[in-house]
Amino acid sequence: MNFTKIHNTIWSIIGLLISFAILIGIVWAGIGIFNSFRYRPGGIGVEATEAKGKLALKTVYEMPLLIEGSEYFMTPVSLKKVDEADEGISQRDRSMYSSEMSEYASIGNIAYNYFRGPCHNLVFTHKKTGESKLLFEERVYIDAIYFPEKTYDADEKTPPSFVLLKMGKNDTNGDKLLNDKDAMAGYVVGVDGKNLFEITPPRTSMQWWRYDSDSNRLFIEVIEDSNRDNKYTNADQIITIGVDINAPAVGEELVPDAIRKRIEGIMGQ
Repeated sequence: MNFTKIHNTIWSIIGLLISFAILIGIVWAGIGIFNSFRYRPGGIGVEATEAKGKLALKTVYEMPLLIEGSEYFMTPVSLKKVDEADEGISQRDRSMYSSEMSEYASIGNIAYNYFRGPCHNLVFTHKKTGESKLLFEERVYIDAIYFPEKTYDADEKTPPSFVLLKMGKNDTNGDKLLNDKDAMAGYVVGVDGKNLFEITPPRTSMQWWRYDSDSNRLFIEVIEDSNRDNKYTNADQIITIGVDINAPAVGEELVPDAIRKRIEGIMGQ
């Protein structure tokens, strides 16, 4: 019996099975990406005539975001392009789109919810009374929504006290669209939809963030429009600011100018 030949045959079969599994994974990943972006608009026209004429749009009320430990929940309101050939968005496509946009993760003892947009308004609703509050009286572009869930300590469970929005209100690059290519500002609002504060400096665009429950502070990375071209790219300065959630206001840069200049000198910039 030729054991070498049998051995080579077995490994060939294993190699084929692995290749097939990788191929299936790539196909499923492609389907997921396609569904994720199928009804994600490249931007909503800032002029009313564009919404009425050039684009067929549909208002979609997403699945509510439940804030554990709070008396309220949030309903994202989105504008979606309508595929006229399909005569709108099917319930199946809508449910797939909504489920893919809500993600759950955990870091240390903090569990948090993160909603990846876009959506264009938010409705805050009291869980028991049903009383609702519309957050904005204008159409905005909300790129992301974040709120920490309860923090679990040895003695107590602390409910979240704020919601963070990464969003744009203005067509800063002048392309007649309001989307994530415009400046994205950071806002915090109470879980009841009250007390909205802008927390990022003017002429910056919010990138990412971290929340420290011990100090109740947000750390936010922003891009400054250093060259004043109304675009936010790698050519611009990136800084990190800190925001005290106990007294929300425009955040202050973590690294002072004096130390930044010393660092630039050390780095040879």
